Amino acid sequence: MKRTAIRFDRSLINPKGDSVRYLEVSMDSPGPERRSKRKRAPMDLALVIDRSGSMRGEPLAAAREAARGVAQQLRAKDTLSVVVFDDCVDTLFEGLAMTKAGKTRADALLAGIHSGGMTCLSDGWLQGAETVAGLGEGEDGRRSQVILLSDGHANQGILDPRELAEHSAALRERGVYTTCVGIGDGYSPEQLSVLSENGGGLLHRAERPQEIIEVLMGELDELMNTYAEDIKVDVFLPAHGILVECVGELPTSRTESGVRCHLGSIIEGRQRHLILRLTCPRGEPQSSLDFKARIVFKRPGGSEEVIELDPASLEFSGSREALRKQKRDKELSLRVAELWQSDVVRKASGMNRDGEYREASRMVRTQLAFFSRYCYGIPGTSKLISELELLQDRVRRELSERGRKEMHNYAELRRYSKPEHRVHYSPDLDSFMN
Repeated sequence: MKRTAIRFDRSLINPKGDSVRYLEVSMDSPGPERRSKRKRAPMDLALVIDRSGSMRGEPLAAAREAARGVAQQLRAKDTLSVVVFDDCVDTLFEGLAMTKAGKTRADALLAGIHSGGMTCLSDGWLQGAETVAGLGEGEDGRRSQVILLSDGHANQGILDPRELAEHSAALRERGVYTTCVGIGDGYSPEQLSVLSENGGGLLHRAERPQEIIEVLMGELDELMNTYAEDIKVDVFLPAHGILVECVGELPTSRTESGVRCHLGSIIEGRQRHLILRLTCPRGEPQSSLDFKARIVFKRPGGSEEVIELDPASLEFSGSREALRKQKRDKELSLRVAELWQSDVVRKASGMNRDGEYREASRMVRTQLAFFSRYCYGIPGTSKLISELELLQDRVRRELSERGRKEMHNYAELRRYSKPEHRVHYSPDLDSFMN
């Protein structure tokens, strides 16, 4: 991971207070051309597959086929566990080394998965996590990953998203990471999203059976090419009275001296961006607010590393004219606009799902007034504005569940800077809202 300085969209602030500025910490990783210099860490992978009645037929067949494909891609030093659940939880096999013989056995056992009854998602996921949690203990250089595939709302076990988030975060701290795949239109994005975002992973969407295979194989490819995981950014605030909000709503907590944001992982050759919205206090003209930050992360299967970033400052302007005429970083401002818009889209889709149609439209209208003002003069933002204008009108009535799921997926991919693994997917908000 390369050293990077903190950046601001604008560097001057009003001495009278209440200036809003955006702070960015960006991370990039070396490309795959350097892969030969390091070996991939052995992986302990658990697939947790929903076999409830709604998965009967093509969805469950596609999940079996995807699991077989995963087994074939793993190496002899990797292990695979498969847990299936409906209202009961069964472990098909646990910690099976992916040797030639192990793959043959896994293939035979996967063929026996059949659909069942209700959806006890939490028990299945926790059992999957436990199958890998103990495998790497006492052995350096291994990594543990759970991939959960479900097409429904949990209706047994732990149902509260806040409790699921706590368990997922605790497992992440133990080095067990969670990624989720939501299948079809019936899954709960609230439940699966908190598992993945607090578990250091991502919620993917697979609408059709073939997409289950595409998404799972794409996610496996990313896992095999992860450069850093469990990325945390600590931003140290220079003064009391600075209000901080994470654009993109990544998991964020207060610390004694600032905030800590969890960014998940970064793949070889990719970039990640953390953007914070700062509302600044009063100050003396020509004095400054000095910000520091650090990146804490793990190499897959390795120990924790820390990068201290070069500090950066916001200066209280000495004149109204200088404040008004200051230039801004348009490249950073475009990233702010994209993440800001994704926040609005995700919130609006959730409110629409809850039947809060007027409230959702009012929220979009309020955000749009501030958003349009911020976007003035930034190339590439006109489409973002027009999409929010359409959204303001469209959320006044019920959206299709497919549309809401795709809107949520659109926002997830943008805030985690992740690619879409579905081959025939087109990230077009206009089509999701029609």
